[in-house]
Amino acid sequence: MAILSPSSTPGRVNISPTKTRVGNFNDAVQADEATTYRQVFTNSNQTFYGSNTYSGANTFSGSNTFSGTTQTFSGAIRSTSTTQSTNSGTGAINTAGGIGVAKNATIGGILVTSQVSAQNHTGVAINTTAAGTLAVVTSGVVAGLITSTSAAAVTVTLDSVANMVTAFATAGVTLAAGSQIEFIIDNSAGANTVTLAVDGGATIATATSAITGGATLTVSTANKIGKFSLYLTSATAGILSRVI
Repeated sequence: MAILSPSSTPGRVNISPTKTRVGNFNDAVQADEATTYRQVFTNSNQTFYGSNTYSGANTFSGSNTFSGTTQTFSGAIRSTSTTQSTNSGTGAINTAGGIGVAKNATIGGILVTSQVSAQNHTGVAINTTAAGTLAVVTSGVVAGLITSTSAAAVTVTLDSVANMVTAFATAGVTLAAGSQIEFIIDNSAGANTVTLAVDGGATIATATSAITGGATLTVSTANKIGKFSLYLTSATAGILSRVI
C-alpha cells in the first residue's frame, strides 16, 4: 500500500516509498492504492473508485462521484445544502435506492410518502396487572405496542406525563407541549379484558372520544384492539383519547 505525503510542488502527490505522481489527488487514487492520514479537501470535481473508507474530518466541495461497492464514512455525514425536497429525486441528499436507519430519524419539515406508511412494532407483553408496573407500561408506550394473552382481566396504568417525557428522552426523543404519542393495546389473543388506567387524573385527563364506545379505556375480547393517543398540553400534563 502506498502512503500519500505532502509535496512542495503544487499539483504533486508523493507516494512513498519510491513513487511520485504528478496530478491531482484523483490521479493518485486511480493509479495506486493510496492512504492519507490527514484531512483531504477537494475543490474540484473528483471521482473516487472502489470501496473506500473515510475517517476524520474530510470536506468534499464541487461535484464529486463516489463509484464502487461501498463508501464507508466513520464519522458524521453533514450536508450544508438547503435544497428543499419536493419529490423523491430532489433535496440536499438524494439516493436512487432505499435508506436504512438503525436509530432515530428526526425530521424538521413535512414527511411526505407516495405509498403506504407501515409500522413494525416489537410489543411489550403484560399478562398480569402486577407485571404491568409503571416502568413496564411506559416501555410499552415507547415501543408503541402493549400485548396481552391473559385469561384474567388485566389493568395497565400509565405513568405521569413527566416520567414518560423522561423515558422518551432516554430513547433520544424530546417531548414538549404539542407532542402527540400514539400506542396500541393488542388483546386479540387474550381471553379477558385489558383496561388502560391513568395516574389518578393527576397529570392525565381522559377525553371523550367521538368514536362510539371510544370513551371507555377497556379493550375487550370483542373489539380486540385499542389505539390510544396522548396529547401533551405541557411537559407535565396531557389528554388521553381513544382513537379505535
